[in-house]
Amino acid sequence: MPRYHFLVCDGDCIQDEDGVILPDNQTARAHAMQIIHELQKGDEESWDRYTMEVMREGQLLWRIPFEVSDPPR
Repeated sequence: MPRYHFLVCDGDCIQDEDGVILPDNQTARAHAMQIIHELQKGDEESWDRYTMEVMREGQLLWRIPFEVSDPPR
């Protein structure tokens, strides 16, 4: 199974050194959304300028803006 890395970026990126082994891209995207939602719940900061970069084997799969993610209420 492939290893995915999830980077939180706002100009600079917080590196995900270990990554997560997941079965496929669909599961990785769902995992990225879960991380985004958890971060949004835990902080009052505006996340509008942040993105989540999802990498697989050194290749960028997605750059997901936090602002388009619907946080849980």
